[in-house]
Amino acid sequence: MHIRSVLRHELVHALFSQMTGARPLPNWFDECLAQLASNCNKSCTPFSFGFNPGDFLSDEFFHKPFSSYNQFLAHKVYNQSLYLVLTLDASNRGALQTVVENIKIDSPLDSNALLQHVDTNFSELRKNAAGLWRKGYTFGAN
Repeated sequence: MHIRSVLRHELVHALFSQMTGARPLPNWFDECLAQLASNCNKSCTPFSFGFNPGDFLSDEFFHKPFSSYNQFLAHKVYNQSLYLVLTLDASNRGALQTVVENIKIDSPLDSNALLQHVDTNFSELRKNAAGLWRKGYTFGAN
């Protein structure tokens, strides 16, 4: 079963690469949509907060390569990126599909360009996610 999850995850990356002409998508979107597609819903939701989840990170953390962070910070930004994608999905059930359908080989691929198709921007999404994070919203158990 583990190999299926890994293959699904990597297939999403390959499909996005094909769709964009090998241009990178924002890490927060690419990595976490691949995680969702790899059938993590059983383990991604309800979202699990650690002992001390801390504050939600600021915008700039999500736009740098995750590999540039130390292990602790990389784990936090990856976890909160998943929370961003879950927030987007919870706020508008068709949002993820709409964003993916609007990824074209010649379209702008920055966070705001992706989110314009669902009438939001990255700062607004992050602000909404941060509000839910403070409340401990788990996307499934509430």
